[in-house]
Amino acid sequence: MLSMKKESRYFFYVGLVFIGVIFGVILTNRFEMQQDSQAYVNKNLIDENFSFPANSGGSDRNSTTDDFSRTFIKINKMVTPSIVSITAVRNFSVKDLEKFHGKGNKDFFDLFRSPNREFRSGASGSGIIVHPEGYILTNTHVVKNATQLEVSLFDNRRFQGHIVGVDSLTEVAVIKIEADDLPVARLGDSNKLQVGQWVVAIGNPLELHFTITAGIISAIGRQMRIIRDNFGIESFIQTDAVINPGNSGGALVDLQGNVIGVNTAIATRSGFYEGYGFAIPINLAKAIMEDLITKGRVVRAYLGISMLPMDYKKAKVYGLDRPAGVFVDNILNDGPAGQAGIQPEDIILAIDGTEVNQANQIQSFIAQKEPGKEVNILLFRQGKKLQIPVVLGERVTSRKRTHFASQKEEEPIGLGLEVKNLNRREAEQLGLKNTGGVMVTGVKPFSKASDANLFISAVIIAVNDVPVDDEKEFWREMDKLKSGEIGKLLVKTATTQTHLFIENP
Repeated sequence: MLSMKKESRYFFYVGLVFIGVIFGVILTNRFEMQQDSQAYVNKNLIDENFSFPANSGGSDRNSTTDDFSRTFIKINKMVTPSIVSITAVRNFSVKDLEKFHGKGNKDFFDLFRSPNREFRSGASGSGIIVHPEGYILTNTHVVKNATQLEVSLFDNRRFQGHIVGVDSLTEVAVIKIEADDLPVARLGDSNKLQVGQWVVAIGNPLELHFTITAGIISAIGRQMRIIRDNFGIESFIQTDAVINPGNSGGALVDLQGNVIGVNTAIATRSGFYEGYGFAIPINLAKAIMEDLITKGRVVRAYLGISMLPMDYKKAKVYGLDRPAGVFVDNILNDGPAGQAGIQPEDIILAIDGTEVNQANQIQSFIAQKEPGKEVNILLFRQGKKLQIPVVLGERVTSRKRTHFASQKEEEPIGLGLEVKNLNRREAEQLGLKNTGGVMVTGVKPFSKASDANLFISAVIIAVNDVPVDDEKEFWREMDKLKSGEIGKLLVKTATTQTHLFIENP
């Protein structure tokens, strides 16, 4: 039994709780009443004659700003139609993931049951239409090892893409589609770029198709060590125009609408834009692209030297008043430079009159030349400047691919759709009143059924306006479709009914 003191305290707390509940109900009802209303209006302040003041004319307009805006609008209209979205499908097995998860990670592999089981993954990127015959410039990492490429155009047309060639040393790749009436981008001259000039990046970042962003060129000739190869050629254009995953292979454009770079990479810790994007100079990309298309491989010139950057220590040792040029660390005795008389410890100051201060500048410059061409090298040796002509040699690296990167023939996916007759129990579980139609029991990833957004447990009740009551009737109507034709499906669920459209492969 409670004491009087405790009892009175007990009723006090109970009263507080009761008051709180009543107060909460009042607030809830008030909130719900406000929710029922579209807006709160003070009737005393309604003015039926209200209108916005007319714009008095150009006093508050800035013609310079308007002209600047029109420039970007013009670029969008001129260049964006030549940009494409590329979806690449790749096959992989659990064995391919061992490098990331370790062979001893039993729990991980048990998740997939069989380490030999194959999966498919999809990734998206961008490309630039550069020729009316359907040639598209993009990045190697966008299309390499793809077993299937789907190319979507700005005008909503879609085509199957084929890899023409890839060059892993520059990240340049070329694909081709069979299509007519293609808008073609105009290619500029990346050798004339200046740090500080405005540029526009166009592509498909984060599946936000045909997005344009603007910024400036932040640096030229940037080496990021993205290409994991001793012979990799990196001389990127750096920009602060926003570039994200999906922009790869898209265009970096000057204010005249000329493509001056191929967007390729970002410097990031998060995996997304953090202020620094990088593009392959279009002159380098164009040289690689032309070789892949016309020769079936990259015919790359070379000097035959290994190089180091100059610093104040080397400058002091070799008698320069400041660090300048590129230090020749070693040479191939039978290489072009060695045969021309260039020696270890020479310092290259310029090539064909263009000053060079980084090794990647020389690599990029030589990569744009053809084997057999002569270049004039200005170098510093033992306190003197010397001019030495060098006939460039050839080093073959890349190979053409006129088929998909996978060496084995892919089994056709077909529709990628499995259906079964719908029984009464299943109809009741799905909240359907009758058993007419067929129920979807399987949808293969990256198939035509997947593209149509079909899903397991969906019930198809008509094909091209013809009702289907069972599996036999469904396939009879689907078989009437020719390759490439579209079937209209009426799909029903417990709560809704919708139309889906599936392409017959």
